[in-house]
Amino acid sequence: NRPCMSEQLDVTQLAMRAQQGDKWAFDRLAELASVRLRVYMVRVTLREDLADEMVQETLLEMVKILGRLKNADRFWPWLYGIATNKLRHHYRSEQTHRRAVALQTRPDEDVSDPQEGIENLVTQEIKEVVSAAMKSLKTSHRAVLVMRCYDGLSYAEIAQAMGCTEFGGRMLFLRAKKALERQLARNGLKRGSLLGALVLFGQMTAPSEAVAAQVTVGAAAVDVGLAATLAGLATSKAAVVSLAAAGAVSLG
Repeated sequence: NRPCMSEQLDVTQLAMRAQQGDKWAFDRLAELASVRLRVYMVRVTLREDLADEMVQETLLEMVKILGRLKNADRFWPWLYGIATNKLRHHYRSEQTHRRAVALQTRPDEDVSDPQEGIENLVTQEIKEVVSAAMKSLKTSHRAVLVMRCYDGLSYAEIAQAMGCTEFGGRMLFLRAKKALERQLARNGLKRGSLLGALVLFGQMTAPSEAVAAQVTVGAAAVDVGLAATLAGLATSKAAVVSLAAAGAVSLG
């Protein structure tokens, strides 16, 4: 969940002091970054071993280039950008190898250990449906869903992390949301189950039972705005025809 304003200010101050050579501030900043990155990477990669590897690589990169960060108050989206780029590079360089390994590592492994505390919330069948639906998404789609729904980044911050415009970030999130809805529907979950599925996935991948109990995803988190919604509708031929027909009726 999104850090409170005082925590955000603390991180900004820590980043500034770390850039000035304060070792304590740097160590504390790395500690906070490690905890948050671990949860993010587990949710995006759905593999704890890979998540640990990516966290270490991201922190090493952070150590090297922290001095280049111009706006300390943008530390989190800057760090998400590094982490996401590291993950992209990993998938590009080991794509062939990952396909071979996936055949061996795919069978019914849990997303994360912390789901012990929520075993009684829903049936195991629904958990498996949600987990399978999330696994089927593109990495970039899982990434923006995690940033927005669990870490509370704004679309401007997501855009900075993903290297696109704010509108591009909204459209990427919209495509991710639609892709997840399609996968849920294919597995028998009725329309309107998106928010519940997101909450469940957040609980299954939370770092502790206490954190899992606090996971919430509201309608505002998945709202991309009118412009992006209309643009999304216009990408399908049927939607274009409907919009044209609506315009004709209005003109009439």
